[in-house]
Amino acid sequence: MNKLVPILLIPIILIAGLIALYEYMGSSGGKENIFVSAAPVIQPLLSALSSNFTSQTGINLTVSYDASGTTLEKLRLKAPIDIAIFASEDWEKKAEMEGLVKNDTKTKIGVVLLFLYVKKDLNVSCIDDLGMPGLKVGIANPSVAPAGYEAMRIINSSKNKDDILKNIVVAKDIGQLVT
Repeated sequence: MNKLVPILLIPIILIAGLIALYEYMGSSGGKENIFVSAAPVIQPLLSALSSNFTSQTGINLTVSYDASGTTLEKLRLKAPIDIAIFASEDWEKKAEMEGLVKNDTKTKIGVVLLFLYVKKDLNVSCIDDLGMPGLKVGIANPSVAPAGYEAMRIINSSKNKDDILKNIVVAKDIGQLVT
C-alpha cells in the first residue's frame, strides 16, 4: 500500500482576522452576504471563524476555497469577490500589480509555517527521508498553490532531490491533500 506524505504550508490565521478586516473596511456597505475566495489550507479555521463573524455582524460569508492562482484568475474574470485570501504574498502582489486589488485594502492576517505530516510507521525524520523507495509525497500543484511552490523549493535544496522527485504526487491544491 502506498503511503501519502503531504507537505503542507499552513498559514496561521489570527482568530480576529475577518472581524478586523470588517472593521478596517468600515462596514459591508449594506450587504447581507460577503463573498470570500480563500486558500484551501485555511478551510478548517475559516469555517469556524465565519460562523463567529456572522453572529457578531449579522452578515453571512459565502466562501469558495481555491488555490491562489485560481483566485487570481477569478479576479481577472471580474468574479464577485469581496475578500481574497491568498496563501502567500506573491499572489497578492500579482493581483495588486494587475490592478485587481487596491493597495489600501490589504491586511496581512497570517504567517506561513512548514508542516510535514507523516504516518508514525514511516520513520521519516527529515526532508531527505522523503526519497525512500515506495513512499508517495503529496504536494499541491506548484504552479497555482504557494504551498506546492514552497514544497518544491525545499525539495530542490535536498541532497536527495532526485529520489524525492520520483515520489512526488501532485494534487490540484492543498484541499485535496488535507482530505
